[in-house]
Amino acid sequence: MVKPTIVVDRLRIGIQGSGLDIVNDLSFSIAPGEVLGLVGESGSGKTTVGLALLGHARRGAEIKSGSVRIGDIDVLELDQAERQRLLFERLGAEPRPWHARFVCVVALAVPGRATRWFRGERQGELVEPRSAGYGFGYDPVFLVPELGKTYAEMAPAEKHAWSHRAAAVQALIASGALAKLQG
Repeated sequence: MVKPTIVVDRLRIGIQGSGLDIVNDLSFSIAPGEVLGLVGESGSGKTTVGLALLGHARRGAEIKSGSVRIGDIDVLELDQAERQRLLFERLGAEPRPWHARFVCVVALAVPGRATRWFRGERQGELVEPRSAGYGFGYDPVFLVPELGKTYAEMAPAEKHAWSHRAAAVQALIASGALAKLQG
């Protein structure tokens, strides 16, 4: 049996200053070569869980309990600088450039019709942290080569224009699928 690369155990994420949970008692594991898709309605906690896998909580949320282990390391016990140090330590033996990408898939689901999927991707490189005070998480180390900037060096409007999410929504719009819903 292959040992999982990522193990999430009893993850609980709530709204800061309240007893309300966004995610409660979530556990799963991902083995090498496996892919996990988080699927759910808007507001169901997909992004919240994805951020927790990186050791982050979105604004207004807090990780209340549980663990997210990558190998033997619980990323929830590390601060951002420690997570970045660990990333570059593991990449150190690999030749540069260190290619990376963010991917988003948007689904258009209409009753009585086949679900359509629209993919957005932003390819980039991992670089030593660079920031102008924007962003969070991996934004300071994700370089968009076309601009020569990391996401953390971009003002929010510029980052959104270059995001993988924007690319997925643009693919949906370009397909004409939304216009066909009105007709």
